Amino acid sequence: MNDSELDAFEKELRLLRPSRPPGALTRQLLAAAPAPAPGTRSTACHESGNSPAWPFAQWFGWLAPTMAVLICGLFVWMSEQRVSKQGIPAHGMADRLRADDISVDQHLVSSFDAIAELPDGEPVRFQYREWRDTVNVRDLSRGVAIQRESPRIEVIPVRFETY
Repeated sequence: MNDSELDAFEKELRLLRPSRPPGALTRQLLAAAPAPAPGTRSTACHESGNSPAWPFAQWFGWLAPTMAVLICGLFVWMSEQRVSKQGIPAHGMADRLRADDISVDQHLVSSFDAIAELPDGEPVRFQYREWRDTVNVRDLSRGVAIQRESPRIEVIPVRFETY
């Protein structure tokens, strides 16, 4: 089947409407539905708002998320209080760090060329380069040295000239 035949088939399927289930099956399903327990009200009473428990159910829907937000806020507030009692400011140590020496470096780890074919069959050359980036930060007054290395990959497509 090609794309045009599939499109025509899907269009035909969209025009079809499902048939109704047989009447006997519908009657059996309705007869098998459980009856409400004695002493309980039907759902129609709860939906119309005649139940005395209805306002509580509406407030309970808001109460649970509100309590969750309040509890999370309390934990955050308590952690900030604990940090401030330890003598470390709540805004963190990053404000107090004064960098005396910063160096940024990059090293070429590997490099090679590859040839691949596009879906339409056209060849494309790729230049692949793998780098290692290094950042060094030093605070001599505090004796802090931070070094971070991260790999970086560069893939550059280079198209062949075709005539």
